[in-house]
Amino acid sequence: MASNGIGRIAEFRWFFSSQTAVQKIVSVCVLVFIPAFIFDHLKFQYFLQWFMFTPTMQGVFQPWGWITHIFLHTGFWHILGNMLWLYFVGTILEDLVGKRHIWWLFVLGGVAGALFFQVYYLVSQYGVSSTNSYLLGASGGVSAVVLAAAIFTPRYRVFLFGIIQIELRWIGLMKIVLDISRSFSGNNLGGYLAHFGGIFFGIFYAQWAIKGHTPEIVLKIRNAIIRIFNQIFSFGKRKNAKFPFKNQVYKSNTTRTQSHGDHSISESELNRLLEKISKVGYNSLTQKEKDTLFKASQSNQP
Repeated sequence: MASNGIGRIAEFRWFFSSQTAVQKIVSVCVLVFIPAFIFDHLKFQYFLQWFMFTPTMQGVFQPWGWITHIFLHTGFWHILGNMLWLYFVGTILEDLVGKRHIWWLFVLGGVAGALFFQVYYLVSQYGVSSTNSYLLGASGGVSAVVLAAAIFTPRYRVFLFGIIQIELRWIGLMKIVLDISRSFSGNNLGGYLAHFGGIFFGIFYAQWAIKGHTPEIVLKIRNAIIRIFNQIFSFGKRKNAKFPFKNQVYKSNTTRTQSHGDHSISESELNRLLEKISKVGYNSLTQKEKDTLFKASQSNQP
């Protein structure tokens, strides 16, 4: 009996370890949705409010809400829409830049959405007229992923519904226009404010973190945060956490080679492939170029 339990635990760990970042996020959101949906229909709102983001005293009494609200959905169409956006666009971006960027975009995009909502709540009449406002859902994080993909590889072509061919830049623009137009309806204004926070963060992150134009002050803050977390959660000798910002890996425009095991690729070749993807999409690469890009991505894995 004990061996069966251990085997199931091992299978469970294997399932999550073998997934991509997008698949893991979708899995967590779906697993959280099931009990949340039940509690919502049983009118156990008090319990759910502990995991939502409320803009009144959130930072004092429920600081975990800045994170937990991102994974919380109570409506079927709400979670379906968010997960479809994340799966189809996030998978493309993860194939190009790796799983760590997806996690940072999704989580910090959600936090940025909550922050945008909090500021607007405090400086406008919205807080006076909507005293029971709260925020839940992955919309902020999903918006960050979608806009980051549109900025990083704007000419990457996808097929909507398997019929209409469209570039990611137009999908990003379409999302912005839809969010702006719907925000004027007055329905779910807080949710659309979270969208805008995620949109701004996604644009910022793609331009400076993924493309390698990160300001020095941002890098110093990021490194300081990582050092603090390493000191708090390190219970033994561990390597310092590394996060592959491109401007830390490539410090000049001169051609040089990075090696990882038996794999190597020059900076000029990598930049050429990324430029080609940005212009005509990933599918335009030859099989040899795809293999080269895959090896380069593996060399940057922890």
